[in-house]
Amino acid sequence: MRSLHDLASLLEADDGWEDERTIVGALYRELDSEVPPFLTSATGDWKEPYLTLQLAHSDGTVLSVMQGDGYTEFVTLGVEYGGYLDAVSLIDLLRGALHGRTSYVRHTRFGYGVRHHFEVAGREGERLGSGQPQLGLVPLLLGLMPFLPDSVQKRRLSFERTPLSL
Repeated sequence: MRSLHDLASLLEADDGWEDERTIVGALYRELDSEVPPFLTSATGDWKEPYLTLQLAHSDGTVLSVMQGDGYTEFVTLGVEYGGYLDAVSLIDLLRGALHGRTSYVRHTRFGYGVRHHFEVAGREGERLGSGQPQLGLVPLLLGLMPFLPDSVQKRRLSFERTPLSL
């Protein structure tokens, strides 16, 4: 893994991959202006066509992001997201996670994940990356039955407090 500065320089030299260059540049500028108190490291790597970012929290938790061709994996304690996010939405999610403004929302029915999305303060009413967290026939059928009760779990992500997610 490389420092964000080194990764930004590497991507600047590459003519393609505008979204990945934009994501790393925005995250680097955000951290250059203000480093959250519980962020211990921010590193990344580029192996065409995949950008990998890791943000480490002082409690030992690591927020991992893999993005390539619009597909994004966002993984940390209690959050396992895989879906499609555009560059602007991913930048908002990462900035929000740094400052406690991002929440991961997971809807379940009878223990099966039927929907999930992110919410970011400042983008009220928008469900970023909305989709289905589990594959399979049972979660799909449960998700199609509107009369069944939902259980909603919401985890706020922040590098401005400890632990990383609550």
